[in-house]
Amino acid sequence: MDLVLKPVPPTDYEAYRAMIDNPNIARMTGSIPHPVDLAFVVERLESRAKEEAELGNRAERGIYVDGLLVGGALYFPNEKNGCEIGYFIAEEHWGKGYATKAAEAIVALARTHGFTGILFAQHAKDNPASGRVLEKIGFEVVGEGMSKSAARDELSAVWYLELPALGTVGCQ
Repeated sequence: MDLVLKPVPPTDYEAYRAMIDNPNIARMTGSIPHPVDLAFVVERLESRAKEEAELGNRAERGIYVDGLLVGGALYFPNEKNGCEIGYFIAEEHWGKGYATKAAEAIVALARTHGFTGILFAQHAKDNPASGRVLEKIGFEVVGEGMSKSAARDELSAVWYLELPALGTVGCQ
């Protein structure tokens, strides 16, 4: 299996939209609403690419396996003045080990881009598979709380996780 992270080209915007226009994916993220239209995808991917180029504090990538778009991964500044990671895998590709490899790859990308501080992540308590992925790559649970998801009508219970720092450089 050849899994790579790369920017999603406009030719894959519709495939990206189809993946995230799934309530089982959207409700496990903080920023993806449901339903999703193509305008949301274009604005999201293009504005984040612009912010990456101008500020260098975030990156959003498609997850490609053997050339096929199977998900998305990103790192971004969070409210703790740190850097948080996130990822999703299209439902038809669940259970194939892609999430673990993608999470490792987005951590490596954040580190390559110069962020050496603590990396943060969170996952909904009703998504234990994501917790197993994060723990497999070295994240540790540091707390719990409630978080807003654009696709849920109410706050959801989450676990907060951290990956130890390599240094002290911030994401912002």
